[in-house]
Amino acid sequence: MLRKEIKNLEAKIQAADNKAGFINDIDRLANQIINDYDFLNAYRLAKVADIIVNQGDKNVSAIDLNKINSLSIKLKFLSLVRWSEPVIVSLFENGIGQVFNDENIDVADRLNALLIETPFDLRDELKQKLLRRLRANKELISDKSIILDGKPQLASISNVLTDYLSSHGDSIPSNIEFAEYFMQSKTFKEFTLSEKEKVKKLLKVFDLLSKSSYNPVGFENVILFIDKDGTLKTLDHGIIMSALGEKTVKFHKRSSAITLPEEISLPQEKEDLSKFITTQTEVKSNVEQEVLAAYQGDPRQLKAVASEQEKVTKKFGNDKAKLRVEFFTAVQNKNIVRTIAILRILAGLADLENFIKEDEKLNKFLAVTWAKRYGDEFVAEFAKNPAQIQFIRLFLRYVLEERLGLSASDAARVGLQIANIFVSLGKIDYNKMAYFDVGKKSFEWFEG
Repeated sequence: MLRKEIKNLEAKIQAADNKAGFINDIDRLANQIINDYDFLNAYRLAKVADIIVNQGDKNVSAIDLNKINSLSIKLKFLSLVRWSEPVIVSLFENGIGQVFNDENIDVADRLNALLIETPFDLRDELKQKLLRRLRANKELISDKSIILDGKPQLASISNVLTDYLSSHGDSIPSNIEFAEYFMQSKTFKEFTLSEKEKVKKLLKVFDLLSKSSYNPVGFENVILFIDKDGTLKTLDHGIIMSALGEKTVKFHKRSSAITLPEEISLPQEKEDLSKFITTQTEVKSNVEQEVLAAYQGDPRQLKAVASEQEKVTKKFGNDKAKLRVEFFTAVQNKNIVRTIAILRILAGLADLENFIKEDEKLNKFLAVTWAKRYGDEFVAEFAKNPAQIQFIRLFLRYVLEERLGLSASDAARVGLQIANIFVSLGKIDYNKMAYFDVGKKSFEWFEG
């Protein structure tokens, strides 16, 4: 098991006087983890790599030290959602340039995942911090010079962004415009294809950071909703489209819940949008703004959950055992804000599924409760595989509706928000958690 191998490696490195012999082990594991896009083990191995980087060892050559540091940076970007804000901010000022060299890591994807796990009310503040650091980044995109104000300058991230803003204004070009941008610009005339690809990755990250999360085009979460015509659609970065691509699916308005078709396919990548949204007042359409406003819910609760999540994280960190105990206490006290905050944290730590599966007391309680409602066959399936989305969904419904007293719509909205955290960790099936019904103006849970 990879986790066990990393743990054993960490123990050996801590105990060794000569750490040079472990360079190849870290290199091998890092490449495997990056190729597998393994977020959790990326975090674990980065901490191990940092033992060598931070402690130093005269037996480790400068070349090997730079190699391990570079691997640590790449692993940190892959596991970006696991790191503290100071670490993340520093990576955007010095480190992100190295990741643009790795075709296996999608920096924009990892940034989007980080923003999804960040409480909504704090996202714009984080974007501004990262954007400032990115604009100050002196890492080189190329060893060739670029022309700024008629003079040759280093092709640093900072200078490339300055050149882009001065020559192209406040928009990110489409694919065709992007090609024309490189063809016409004297700045990038001598750049290789790989160097141009780095600039494209940089501008995609710049685009994400430049748009306010308070507007549909800058909002990171994908929201499933049923439009007034009964069609299942998605709202993703300001783009509304059928959740089934060319197909459309109609649902009866009288039905209180729907079953999501197996062939559902959410859009993975879209054209970059042509206009930055930097204020909270600009909107694209009534439907988009209505769906976004509904998803956000009560602004007061939004602020309260963000504040509580910050407090809980500061107190317990990533200690899953203590967080689970705190969760039970919050539920017993009917503390809605604290419970939601802890559910978000556990989801972000990829521990919500393990919680249901591993906690014997909780597992038995749910089995007894569900046996009375759904029968022995249902409970047998639960015992066989407790971490299925249908059981996570029922668990959330039970906690939010029955124990905390939320309405079905408010509970489903929270469920959808938590599901988006799972999706950011690569668990695409959690798109089948809940949706917003525009006609009813309420959130509904999926069935099955």
